[in-house]
Amino acid sequence: MDYQRDLRANESNQTACSTYPSTANRPDVRQQVQPHHQFHVYCQKQGQTIGGNPYWLLVNDYTAPGTGWIASYYIGYRANRLPDVPGC
Repeated sequence: MDYQRDLRANESNQTACSTYPSTANRPDVRQQVQPHHQFHVYCQKQGQTIGGNPYWLLVNDYTAPGTGWIASYYIGYRANRLPDVPGC
């Protein structure tokens, strides 16, 4: 199972989520992000490195309510940091 494709949160400690994005700081999985899902990226922040990419994205997946974090590595963009997306 590919846990970083999960839209993740920390329901009991939201501060841990935004301080350092990682699978340990966001143990709660809100949903699986599937290929071709459309979502809005609010911002990006460095955290746990996944596949050589240290950035994580705070997103809202349009297929389900709520926001969560996903490793930027799984977005499929050629650079680690997404252009025109502010830092968190």
